[in-house]
Amino acid sequence: MADIKSILLIEDNDIVRRYYADRLKTLLSECAILEAVTGQTGLGLFQSQAIDCVILDLSLPDMSGFEVLAKLVPVAAKPLVPVVVLTSFDHRALLEAAERKGAFLALQKDRISADELATYIRRAMTVIPVEKATATLPKLSVPA
Repeated sequence: MADIKSILLIEDNDIVRRYYADRLKTLLSECAILEAVTGQTGLGLFQSQAIDCVILDLSLPDMSGFEVLAKLVPVAAKPLVPVVVLTSFDHRALLEAAERKGAFLALQKDRISADELATYIRRAMTVIPVEKATATLPKLSVPA
């Protein structure tokens, strides 16, 4: 069981979240897919679980995906966990900003299949391997 990787999918749209979660469970059978609908829930799961990769929507009901990204990757040049931003925004500048802020990759939902996303997740976890013993972030301040 120690070989199972955990991927946290933070996405508020039920249809989109189910699509990616279901496909990733099939494509990445060696991974557990955890789901969160809000930024707060996602950050709480990140604090309480060993997470190997985060898939993050930029538009969440309770906070900006950029706020979540800043908490997950406080130092953009030295991410402790790979974050792949997956957004419906069609603005290249936003995607580039997410990458500058520490996202491994920023992708547009309508231009990426779950199969392609699985490939990027594998690559992200190879490039930025999480060392469980050192990946504990300082307590994240999550509003109640």
